[in-house]
Amino acid sequence: MTVANHQGIVKLIEDNSLFEECDISNVGPASYELRIGSALSVSDGNEVAIEMGEEFVIRPNSHILLGTMERIRMPNFLVGTMFLKSRFGRGGFLPWGQGLVDPGYEGNLTISLLNLSQHPRIFKGGEKICHVMFQYLENDTEKPYDGIYKGSDGASGPKESKPMRVFGDLVNATASGIASGIAQGAITNS
Repeated sequence: MTVANHQGIVKLIEDNSLFEECDISNVGPASYELRIGSALSVSDGNEVAIEMGEEFVIRPNSHILLGTMERIRMPNFLVGTMFLKSRFGRGGFLPWGQGLVDPGYEGNLTISLLNLSQHPRIFKGGEKICHVMFQYLENDTEKPYDGIYKGSDGASGPKESKPMRVFGDLVNATASGIASGIAQGAITNS
């Protein structure tokens, strides 16, 4: 697979309408910088549209899902990989790959942010949050994405196909409580 460079991404945008709500100045040397368009609180499940320039705060030890301003339409010959911008990792946010964008996927993308720092952080609507890097497939895929997140609007929380089973007496569902429950065999996802 070959990684798309700046001019390749620009051509994809111009020829294939890769994005809606696209800003061509967000094309970098070999990626496109995605912007914040909505926020979904993991704790209460409420999604809020975030206007361009509107400020909001992510508290310490909080987890939030952000929907991109951009809607993407992945052609069947392209796959994307998302990475949180490194400045957020340096600022105490969990710096992990944000996921794979399969050929055939259409919709907004969701970025997961976990503030591991001891400080609240102000974000703004339209702020660049994540890179998406594109790779060309050798051939069009014969099986484009057609999963439960296709056509997502805004940030998308988990969509469980079946309810989670809980065994034993689990009182505290904090991270340490869940880790303890898993270690003791009290929690399973099968």
